[in-house]
Amino acid sequence: MTRHLTVAEVTDLAEVAFGGRVPEMREPGLLASAVHLAANGVDLADCDQDMAYDLVIDVASSRESDIGVIAGRLRAL
Repeated sequence: MTRHLTVAEVTDLAEVAFGGRVPEMREPGLLASAVHLAANGVDLADCDQDMAYDLVIDVASSRESDIGVIAGRLRAL
């Protein structure tokens, strides 16, 4: 059975991913990325929000598609 998260559950998960504080969201894609990373054990509490935003925008707009580069940028967060 497939179960989808509610908006409240996604918001709660995002707060956990950002160290207990409500994240500053400029684009819905950043929230989706934060939820995905948090679900996979990545703590974004201390990450550079501008770098994270730039990465999400670059990937979403196809400016960045090289998996190795994307992985490196994720590690740098």
